Amino acid sequence: MNMKTTLAIAASLSANLLCSATYAAESKGAIVAFVPSSTNPYIGQFQAGAKAKAEELGYTIKVVENNFNQAEQDSQVQQQLASGEQIAGYVWWPFENAAGVASLRALSQSGAPVIVSNQYPIKGTEAYWTAYAGANDFLSGKTAAEILLDACAKASVKCDKGAIIRFPAGVSAGDDRATGFQDAVKGKLNVIDVVPTAGFLEDEGYKVAAQIIPAHKGELTWLYTENDSLAGAAAQAARENGLTPGKDIFIVGGTCHGDSSM
Repeated sequence: MNMKTTLAIAASLSANLLCSATYAAESKGAIVAFVPSSTNPYIGQFQAGAKAKAEELGYTIKVVENNFNQAEQDSQVQQQLASGEQIAGYVWWPFENAAGVASLRALSQSGAPVIVSNQYPIKGTEAYWTAYAGANDFLSGKTAAEILLDACAKASVKCDKGAIIRFPAGVSAGDDRATGFQDAVKGKLNVIDVVPTAGFLEDEGYKVAAQIIPAHKGELTWLYTENDSLAGAAAQAARENGLTPGKDIFIVGGTCHGDSSM
């Protein structure tokens, strides 16, 4: 066998191996994830993890973001389904859980499995999704309440009246966290206000805290915010109103970068 023949065989084998490797990499198909904007670091981390896991398992993944707008997300779902693209599965992170049920149903009717994330699916939608992979928001609220009650028990000042700064209206994770928290503090603390924010980050939290703290001046002994970004903003607003977090007022945050109390 001469050198030319050997090189030709090697080239042929290399081409076949490359085609086989490409086929193997693509054979499991594509996943489409519908999620809110990654401008929120919590969602950005979710996306990074999803992409890494999909690659590890041999899938490609396309992330479709909306600007915290359910109507926009619904339109994105219709566009995806109308494309006729063959999809191995969908990841569904609705901005507004109840308002997004029609899109969830449409995705399920495609025949591909649908994994719901972040907000536990609404009762009655069980036929539309394959599995839920997300936070237990009731437990998040309950845990935050337990942290607060523990801090209050160790404090020299009495904890009584307080308020909840919750996620935007329509975000069922906010409903669930508020319910878990209120159930845990029932008969122990007095919830005098529950106020939704316009978003999930510091700016939105500060706007609400800067209003409710002076509005309940002399009454508030604690605040529960449904994530830690909002908690940091509430602590800033408290200081600006002459209250020292951890001394004059207790502030406990839910998830985002982990639970914390201040």
